[in-house]
Amino acid sequence: MERILHRVTKRYKSEPVPGTSRHLDQLEKELGEYFAGRRSKFDVAVDVTGTRFERTVWEQLNAIPCGKTKTYGEIASIIQKPKAPRAVGRACGANYLAIVIPCHRVIEANGNLRGYGGRVWRKKRLLQIEGAIE
Repeated sequence: MERILHRVTKRYKSEPVPGTSRHLDQLEKELGEYFAGRRSKFDVAVDVTGTRFERTVWEQLNAIPCGKTKTYGEIASIIQKPKAPRAVGRACGANYLAIVIPCHRVIEANGNLRGYGGRVWRKKRLLQIEGAIE
């Protein structure tokens, strides 16, 4: 949690303020629906700050249907950077809105799960919830 707070503070150049808001209430509701199996895509408004490349990758993450996966290489090819699967991985790692921007749906070309800031066991569990893996 401290690492995430540090990243958010650094990126937005301000300290998060404890409390609630309509956006947080909506996010909490939608996450509850997701974990209950009643939601596969999020409607909550998000403010993403990243490089043009990161935002391009994140758009592709949002295009991966729930219950499906793509490889880092496939994403690189889609964005017309076929030699950049590692850069795609770094952009996935820079995504601080995990689950909402579903970076857990990106896997290695050999099918292995790797590179999830929330730990690989969480990535596996999210993919199991979505039915992408057993």
